[in-house]
Amino acid sequence: MADPDEQSAEQVTPTSDADDATGPDFEGLLLRSGFNYHVFVAAAFGFLRGRGAGPEELVAWMAERLATTWSGLEGHGADAVLNLVLENLASTGYQVRDFSYGANESIATVGAVPLGLVEEQWQRLLEPFGVAPSDMHALFRVFVPLARSAGTTLDLAGFHDTLRITVRRENPQGETEHRGHFH
Repeated sequence: MADPDEQSAEQVTPTSDADDATGPDFEGLLLRSGFNYHVFVAAAFGFLRGRGAGPEELVAWMAERLATTWSGLEGHGADAVLNLVLENLASTGYQVRDFSYGANESIATVGAVPLGLVEEQWQRLLEPFGVAPSDMHALFRVFVPLARSAGTTLDLAGFHDTLRITVRRENPQGETEHRGHFH
């Protein structure tokens, strides 16, 4: 029997023909990453609630520290800011349903239940942490001060399992529009 310390990486790391032919399942990894992200955030929100603080306090604290990272977008327009918001949300499992890009005003509709879950599944996932789906909506508010540091305003309007995001340039100078639809 070979000493495990002397085995090569090939002998220790399992591979399959499917992995060799198609590469890693990036969609599956992204989904798992989004799931892990939401579980961690739900746990943090539940932990804070148990100590008398709410999700809004953590989100405000994070946004204050992150706001300067978005200042480089100043002058790029509402479209650039909304695009970055949508990239962030999509990367954590939120479905971008519709968008309309304009330099002065950009609007998107995003599913407020992530990871392809239905609302009941989302509730069950959050229950062990003492967190409700409405508590998780605090996450979306992190983008409000970030957008402000980029020279735009960001308005959020929730409609049950859907979120409408509107970004407006504070000093509009002209508008170019691009419309699209994702599923």
